Amino acid sequence: MLFKTIKNTTTTLTVLAICLVCAAVLIFSINEHESLYRESVKSDLDGLSENMASDLVPLLAIAQDTFEISTLLLRLEKYENVKFAVVFDKAWQQQDVYFGNAFDTTSSGPDIQTSDLKKRPWGVQIEKNELIAIKLIGDARLPLGYLLIVNDSLGPLTKSKLSLLRQVLPLTLLVLLVVIGISFLVQHRLFVPLRRLSNLTKKIRKTNDYSLRIDISGKKEVADLSRDINLMMETINTETDKNKQYTELLKEQQKTMERLANFDSLTGMPNRQFFMETLRIELAKAQRSKQNLVLMYFDLDGFKGVNDSLGHETGDQLLIMVCQRAKTFLREGDVISRLGGDEFLILLHNEPNDMMLFEIAERLVTGLSEPFKINSWEVQVGVSIGIAKAKDSHFNLSEFVSNADIAMYRSKMANGKWQHPYCVCSRNDGR
Repeated sequence: MLFKTIKNTTTTLTVLAICLVCAAVLIFSINEHESLYRESVKSDLDGLSENMASDLVPLLAIAQDTFEISTLLLRLEKYENVKFAVVFDKAWQQQDVYFGNAFDTTSSGPDIQTSDLKKRPWGVQIEKNELIAIKLIGDARLPLGYLLIVNDSLGPLTKSKLSLLRQVLPLTLLVLLVVIGISFLVQHRLFVPLRRLSNLTKKIRKTNDYSLRIDISGKKEVADLSRDINLMMETINTETDKNKQYTELLKEQQKTMERLANFDSLTGMPNRQFFMETLRIELAKAQRSKQNLVLMYFDLDGFKGVNDSLGHETGDQLLIMVCQRAKTFLREGDVISRLGGDEFLILLHNEPNDMMLFEIAERLVTGLSEPFKINSWEVQVGVSIGIAKAKDSHFNLSEFVSNADIAMYRSKMANGKWQHPYCVCSRNDGR
């Protein structure tokens, strides 16, 4: 999870790098301090031992007074890091010993091997956390004796390191926190454009709005990425608009094709295909529920004469007005369809009783017999209506429509003999 995001990864690596650099600088400083400290104490001890060796010359040259030598060695009292000091004569015989503040009182005493001391070079050396100074008293050609001073170097060095850490560590931690805070702030500002890009993509996913854009800001790489995303979004938005327009066009074409396939192009009424499919479904429902359906079949008497005398344009207008007027005589839910030419079918819903059925037929005959005003002409036609019931045709579609058609032609024949302009066809009519 820590390295899951770029921000967490870069932040973690930056903090680790800063901590490592600070630790390296601190270690280097401590090592350098230790080196300088050792050189300093070596120089101090060298100067101290050289001075004491010079002061011991007259004491060893004249009387070798032990008291005077002890008094001289007491100068070391003020140096807390001195373990012990030994004065030897020229034959490496011990003349006097001084035990300093740093000497371990639990030990029996210093283990001094004069054979080893003889092999050591003059001066100051560091050995086993101790500073060992060996000085010649007198001239090298006529030596009077030797001075050995041993100092503790580990304890003072440790104290010096701790003192350095107490002084440097708070400042180092402060600098570390400041640098980390600045790095967090810089990374936060650097990642702001990337967060904006992320928020933009989330918003686009929720809204599907490809017209959204992001401000081009940040470093060059982020600014180039923002510019490229804006260009991509512009392209997507353009293509989306084109697809929407194309989809709308397809929907309109589909609606147009459905209308052309299911509705009459002249009157806007359902055509034969649509009406027959609807009638087939309604017949199946009626048969399952043991209900009846009523179908009216009518055409216009004298329509051919209108076409021949006034033209097809007037005939088309007449058909449109007949459909509009016929709809006003029907109930809500009744379906009227133009089969073709001047022939129409009406499917009556809820199985009207005989009284209501004849009332609808009378309204159609009377209403459609009224003159139609078309282009300054008063056009009048007659109507012949045939009525059939689904039970009489055993709910068979072809037989159902055929019965209505037969009834309509009987009505037309009855019109020629001045009888009722509508007729009902049933199973007992000798069809």
